[in-house]
Amino acid sequence: DVFFFAVHPDFPQHLLPAECGLIVADKYGGAIIRPARRMNLHPSRRRAVTLRFAKQAADRLARVHDPNAY
Repeated sequence: DVFFFAVHPDFPQHLLPAECGLIVADKYGGAIIRPARRMNLHPSRRRAVTLRFAKQAADRLARVHDPNAY
């Protein structure tokens, strides 16, 4: 299990935790600047994080397709 932050080139990178990976990207592409350390997650924690991410993504997609619904 690995975790990356993807940020704009102007973002202050020193604010991000050292144990997380770092991807610097703009609208034309990106590059992995720092590899992420492997962190073993308990299966129930992995499930909870995945579901929270999926719900947030679905909410954002719904807002794009129907912004007046919110």
